Amino acid sequence: MFKNMKIGTRMGLGFGIVAALLIIVSVVSLIRLSAVGKTVQVMVDDRMPKVTMVNGIIGDINVVARGMRNMMLLERKEDVLKEEERIKDAGKKVTDVLEELKKVIHSEKGKEILQELNTARAAYLMAAGDVRKLALEGKKKEATDILMNKVRPLQTVYIGAAEKLIKFQTELMVEDGKNAESLYESAMIIILALSAVAILLTMVMAWWLTRSITRPINTCMDIATKVARGDTAVDIQVTSKDETGQLLSAMNQMVKNIQAMVSD
Repeated sequence: MFKNMKIGTRMGLGFGIVAALLIIVSVVSLIRLSAVGKTVQVMVDDRMPKVTMVNGIIGDINVVARGMRNMMLLERKEDVLKEEERIKDAGKKVTDVLEELKKVIHSEKGKEILQELNTARAAYLMAAGDVRKLALEGKKKEATDILMNKVRPLQTVYIGAAEKLIKFQTELMVEDGKNAESLYESAMIIILALSAVAILLTMVMAWWLTRSITRPINTCMDIATKVARGDTAVDIQVTSKDETGQLLSAMNQMVKNIQAMVSD
């Protein structure tokens, strides 16, 4: 079948195969790189923002803690009220962040840890509320007792729950990083393998095309040289119907004509 192909058809087939291999390499590269990009995007757009939000919660917990401490130390009523407002603002920020986390945390373990955080916060807020109420009433000794003996242990649990959520999200980021690295390595192996196959097939196709064209032409040149020397006893075998086969047929007919002229 290949012997009877026109030279143009052979070249088109060869270039078509090479082009197809290049397309395959490009498509596989895009697919694998897209997978790596999605994994990195999850890390940047999902995991890291959650860690940042929870770190913000810890920061606001410390704002509340400093505010309650200041309420114990300040004497002027207006200064105590300012600290109360600071505590309220920090509490609102935490509430907003927790609502946002509720929307974006989807895994069962993540939801479980978030629930622990909310539970710890509820217990903390109740005790902290008692401290603030007593401080506003000027009962600083009673407020200090509750702050030291009840609020501080609950704050430790509260911060611990927040840190647990940070640790969970960090572990997910580490896992995503390993997945991205694995995807990158496998992509490189696949791309290099396909590229090697493409190069090998290109070399084979180039050799086949060159040989299918030059071999018959060299045969014609040898025959022409023999005939020019007066040797007409040549046997030309035509095995294809392409342009080179047609050339050999024409050469064969020419030799037969010369042989006929010699015999006459």
